[in-house]
Amino acid sequence: MKGLNVKKINLGREIKYTLSSLLEWLNYLPGADRIETANYPVWSKELPEAFDGLRIAVLSDLHGHVFGKHQKRLEKAVREAKPDLILVAGDWVRFDYRGRDKRAILDAVRALTKIAPVFGNFGNHEALADHREAMAEELKAEGARILVDESLILKRTGKDGKVSSIRLTGLDTPFDYYHGHSAAKCREAFIALAGAMHSAVRQVIGSYSLDTNAWDSEAAAPEKALFSIAIAHRPELLKVYAKLGFDLVLCGHAHGGLMRLPGGKRLLAPDQGLFPAYTHGMFVKEKTRMLISEGLGGPRIMIRPQLALLTLSRDVEE
Repeated sequence: MKGLNVKKINLGREIKYTLSSLLEWLNYLPGADRIETANYPVWSKELPEAFDGLRIAVLSDLHGHVFGKHQKRLEKAVREAKPDLILVAGDWVRFDYRGRDKRAILDAVRALTKIAPVFGNFGNHEALADHREAMAEELKAEGARILVDESLILKRTGKDGKVSSIRLTGLDTPFDYYHGHSAAKCREAFIALAGAMHSAVRQVIGSYSLDTNAWDSEAAAPEKALFSIAIAHRPELLKVYAKLGFDLVLCGHAHGGLMRLPGGKRLLAPDQGLFPAYTHGMFVKEKTRMLISEGLGGPRIMIRPQLALLTLSRDVEE
């Protein structure tokens, strides 16, 4: 899906982003951007034995935030989590891939790729960016791969010496899915989005070995994977992800609900409005589990930056 031209953003949207930037600076107050780690076990009988115990660090919504010189505090938090794989669920930039945002993103990727393989997708902020193609190429040169409506096969060798695989899909994030359309147009957009996702699941660009941390092939033939993971960014589309049959979906976008109210209630989320249903934590629909990260940057009040750590397991949840 092609991104929108940032020059077409209307005045109201520009005002919204200006206010967001002002609120974002609250996160630089002493202690406000201390990264917290949240642990989430994920059980599935469909998980191949070779992936039992796989640790996945899930990051989202960096929005060009700086965690110390060269992102040292971010690197420290992720390294302490000891992940086997790092997945980034979109919204790397605030407005565009240049200036402070670009430096923060490149520093983050250089730090993270020293720890584990890094894969990610684009969020709605990248849909507005003029330089997202250049960003994808530069991140690839640094060792991180952006998946835009495409899949790859992850391979790992089990204790029995058998190589097993799972599928990892990165879904693009259209910005105007709900914006400026009638109800009928929204339904049409929904159908088109689901169609694009079906194509993404089928399109396999290669296979990557977690044993060697290297590509086996950039053009591997599609193969059936017992377990499928999607990096999707937007949590309000859970019904779509469940319909497509993903086992695990990783999202961000909601910033944890922007503000934590007394009692833990969350105030607001993009594309969900007041008191949203999907802001953070794990949700289940049919066979699909969806994790929503509270994210790292962007406007937030009383919600700390979060590193979500998933541990995959074949054991049945009690």
